[in-house]
Amino acid sequence: MKCKPTKLSAAKDALIAYAQAEDNTPGALPCPATPTGAVVSDCSTSTKAFPSTGSPIKIIGRIPWKTLGIDTPKDGNGDCIWMLLYTPMRNNVATTNRSSFPINSSTFSDRNATQGIWFNGQAYPAVLVSPPQAKPDQTRTWVTDNTCSAGELSAYFDAPTSEQSTAVEQPSGVLPISMNDLILGHH
Repeated sequence: MKCKPTKLSAAKDALIAYAQAEDNTPGALPCPATPTGAVVSDCSTSTKAFPSTGSPIKIIGRIPWKTLGIDTPKDGNGDCIWMLLYTPMRNNVATTNRSSFPINSSTFSDRNATQGIWFNGQAYPAVLVSPPQAKPDQTRTWVTDNTCSAGELSAYFDAPTSEQSTAVEQPSGVLPISMNDLILGHH
């Protein structure tokens, strides 16, 4: 009997398919989305692949469902699934500007990776997170134009809120995407 895929695994499959079909740089990922589905503002079209001093190490937002052409992936709480993307993995860096961070199996391997978003002692190019149920001090709001609830990052997460932090501390509801997933097209 085949198991029904979870929302996290279905979102991961859509991102892997996108990375495999990416024209500019195969393996690159789309930028995360805002609650309305638009690209988040800090996913600039910078020509630099690596974050410069003071630049975000990761870009945080919802799964870019509009870009992927999928239904809005929501978890059991009705919240949209979030995506934490290691900045050099974004698809809007031109291949010619990737000399410091080309995307291939030899520059960012799953074993011995030293850069990326850390989860359970390993670095990944992206991590999907289903936020835990809101705590009493967390306020999530619904706006008519939004498909996802809105609010500050602190309304959803305790730990992975800083753009300079590279670790995801949440113990459950986390699904990492490895470079092997993106390059080889499977997980």
